[in-house]
Parts: sequence; structure tokens; C-alpha cells
Amino acid sequence: MMFERYTEAARRTIFFARYEASQAGSEYIESTHLLLGLLRADSGWVESALRTPEALESLRKQLGAAPAKERFSTTVDLPLSEESKQVLTYAAEEAERLDSKHIDGGHLLLGILRQENSAAAKALRERGVALEIVRTEMAEGATLNAELHRLVDRLPPANLRKAARMLEGLATQQRPAEFWPESGPFSRFTEKARRVIFFARYEASTLGSPEIGPEHLLLGVLREDKAVAIAFLKSHAELEAVRKEIEQRQPAGEKSSTSLDLPLSKGGHQVAVRAREEAEAMGHQAAATPHLLLGVLRAGDWVAELLTKRGVTLEAVRQYARDAATSGPTQR
Repeated sequence: MMFERYTEAARRTIFFARYEASQAGSEYIESTHLLLGLLRADSGWVESALRTPEALESLRKQLGAAPAKERFSTTVDLPLSEESKQVLTYAAEEAERLDSKHIDGGHLLLGILRQENSAAAKALRERGVALEIVRTEMAEGATLNAELHRLVDRLPPANLRKAARMLEGLATQQRPAEFWPESGPFSRFTEKARRVIFFARYEASTLGSPEIGPEHLLLGVLREDKAVAIAFLKSHAELEAVRKEIEQRQPAGEKSSTSLDLPLSKGGHQVAVRAREEAEAMGHQAAATPHLLLGVLRAGDWVAELLTKRGVTLEAVRQYARDAATSGPTQR
């Protein structure tokens, strides 16, 4: 099967691309339809590359601005254009390059960017999305996954089964019920926000902390949602500066091999509660990464000060959260 290595979200991308092509009256699925499909099914990759909600909305409008011909039935199995076939070939190559067993939305984005003369790639480049930057960020993510696997290798046997399900869930973009609980401090959080918690646990264990505090939750946001991080910290250099300050403030401790079970500190729990409060106050159904950032700011401790001294304010993040909610379902 052509799409057997595709994650569920990547397959949905192809499904939505076919829908977009049929609505535009196109006889083929073109690269612009693939990009529109990616925006519908797995927009976090494009959102992270574009950095701002304004750029994302501008891209949506440009791609949807082409005049539609006579629409085809959505049941018609439209073929891929030669250009789109090449995009998928490139996506598979990028997955191989990163030693990934699965092809996901990030690999599809790289495939689109590599088809340099396509309308989709040009639209992305106009907004500052560069192939090498996206490739580097994906490589960093792959390195992190390798680190997580090494952590799992050192887990007690009783925890191995649970950890395997969690890692499989990350690879296939599924939600293992044991890791993404529907009750507790992270109920009513988006999947992206819950992935922040996963990475916060990893950060806490790496820094030798017995608990997940506000600082680890902030590091989780910086790892998982660079679009939100860059929107306020402006550059990757500033992100690294924040990380270094946190590392310097952490007491020296031995790295833990049981990070998957680390509890929240009192401060970490307060961040989660305040993030939910912010989401509820805005009428949002689930707390997303901007709400977690608001929770960190409301903690009012040294972690919040790392942000406020860089000009990050409650009102600015609240406005970002409102804008992100009205511009579309970009938080997964």
C-alpha cells in the first residue's frame, strides 16, 4: 500500500487534499491541495514553521483564493499530479534521512518545500519558511525521541509496557489512554498541550528534578510549540537563553530514569489549574499551549520573571490565545 507508512494524521492530509482538489474543480491533487490538506489535518507543523497566527491566516487565504472551476463530487478518487507524486517521494526520503519508520506531517511539509517550483513551496518561502530550518528542527525532534528511547531502556521492567505504548503513541500520533488521562490536572487540555507535559517530564528528569515544576513546563512549551515560543521570545537565540537560565538555576541532581512517572510540584499543579482557568474565562473548550504559558506567567515566581523581563505580558499572551482560537483550530 502506498500510504502504509503514513501516520493517521498524514493519511488525513491526503484525504483532505483530495477534498480540496474536488472543491477547486481540479482534475488532479496538486501541491497546493496537499498543503491545504496539511493545514486541515496536521496544522501544527506549518504553524510552527510560520511562527505567527497572522502568517498562517494569510497562507490559508492565499491558497483558498484561486477561483474554483466546476466542482467534482467528493466521492471521485482524484489522482495525484506528477508534482504531488514527487512531493510524496521527497517526504519518504526525508523520513529515511531522519531514520523514521513513519511518514508524518513534518515530512510532507519538507516534501512540499523540496518541490521548489511548486505554488505551495513558493507561498511558504514568501513567508520565510526555509527548507533547512524545518529540516533542522525535525532533526532535533528526532534526536529527542532517541533520548526518550534511551530513557525507556533504563526503566524498571514493570514500567516498560506502559512506556512502549506511550512511545508508539508519539510515533503514530495516537493518544495512549494511560498517558493522556481524561481526569486529573490535565483533563480538558489539547493534545499539543498534553505533549508539552510529556516533554516537561523529560526535561525534569534530565535536570535531575524529582518533580515537574513551572520551569519544566516552560521548557516543554519551548520544545513542543515553537510557534508560540517564537511569537513572544522572537528568536531561537532567546529561546536558548531562557533554557540556559533555567539550567543554571537548577540544583545539581542525578538524571532520573523514571521521568515518565514524575509528579507535579505544587507550583506545576498551580500552572495547570491557572491554564484551565484562563481557557474557561475565554470560553475555550480546552486549554492549549498559550494557556499553559499564561499559567506560568501567573505563577509569579522566578520562572515568570524570565518571561516578563523579556517583555512577555499576560495581556499579550491572552490576546494571542484569543486570536489563535478565532483564526482556526491550530492547536492540536
